[in-house]
Amino acid sequence: MSLLDALKRVFRHRPDATTSVQEKSRAMTLESPVGNTEPVCPHCELSLEKMPARKKRCPRCGKYIYVRTRPADRVKVLVTEEQAAVIEQQWGIHCDEQENARLRSLPGFEQARTQLVQSLRREPTEHEVVLELANRDLALHGERRNWGLYRNAKLQIAESLRRLGKTKASLTAYLEVCYLDVNGPENVGAINDPELLTECPPFRPDTAQLARGLLWEVETMRQGLKLNPNQLRGAFLSAAANDHRSLNLPVSPEEAWRKLSQELSAGDVSDEATMTARGH
Repeated sequence: MSLLDALKRVFRHRPDATTSVQEKSRAMTLESPVGNTEPVCPHCELSLEKMPARKKRCPRCGKYIYVRTRPADRVKVLVTEEQAAVIEQQWGIHCDEQENARLRSLPGFEQARTQLVQSLRREPTEHEVVLELANRDLALHGERRNWGLYRNAKLQIAESLRRLGKTKASLTAYLEVCYLDVNGPENVGAINDPELLTECPPFRPDTAQLARGLLWEVETMRQGLKLNPNQLRGAFLSAAANDHRSLNLPVSPEEAWRKLSQELSAGDVSDEATMTARGH
């Protein structure tokens, strides 16, 4: 059998029944167009009356026909379950490429990349460069006492670490962001008058809010790392201790943990994170 014939067999989805969905999806070339653009069953090639709008069973072979949109040309196609998995991977690659292009356009990106090449002696990933930029921003905003921007830089550090697969370090950074948020960080770099700083303090716990997306990230990581609530508490107190001392934050780590744990215990946050961890 020629290579072309073998590829045709794969994309027509007539594999051995013992092959897993993952194995079959890996066998398909991610760059190749997948699926039928015409109303034809991807399993038995039965011509359908019209293009289905959603998943349905083929009236002849009884197998499910999935409806997906390809990222390369935005065309709606009919696919098997395994081909649907390939298209999901293609969308993931497409989104990553767009995100990486956005990151490469950030101010200072190329300079930081060049410096990292020299220090690492290899080409850094986009997220390694962004992590370097975020650490620089963190130091700059801390020096200028712009604590809201400092908090945002810390959030970027957490997200970059997550993208790099450094889950424990990422969780620590997310917990530090939570602690900053409980304290209500403000940008006061332009204020030098002591009286004005009394009226406009650098931290205002009375206006503090914990973002739902941040809580979701923390809970999802807790479940992924299989940490129980007491272990998460220990991780939070350890992460918060340094900022409490160095930034002279008004809310103690213990008090902040009580507020954070109450928010994390909310059923909707915990349930959504559980569903994500299970792949729903």
